[in-house]
Amino acid sequence: MFTIHMVCLCSLQNHAWYKQKFESYPPHRKAIIPFIL
Repeated sequence: MFTIHMVCLCSLQNHAWYKQKFESYPPHRKAIIPFIL
């Protein structure tokens, strides 16, 4: 359970960083589960 939590947390943080740094990063792309999260 801890590992799943950490992987999700890191993926959300990385996703936010990419959206902030790269203008060409697709804004509709999801971080973990396609079309949901």
